[in-house]
Amino acid sequence: MYNSFAIQQAEMLAIAGYSRLVIFMLLTVLHVWHPQGYDTGEGKAQ
Repeated sequence: MYNSFAIQQAEMLAIAGYSRLVIFMLLTVLHVWHPQGYDTGEGKAQ
């Protein structure tokens, strides 16, 4: 019973870490593609 709980916790941590890594990569890619004012919309006018 303890083993299954530990495995469940490990899977949740792995999923959380993976999703965080994906979000970080997406934000980095967006920042590289639109370096100036992408969040405020300043870069879209050009």
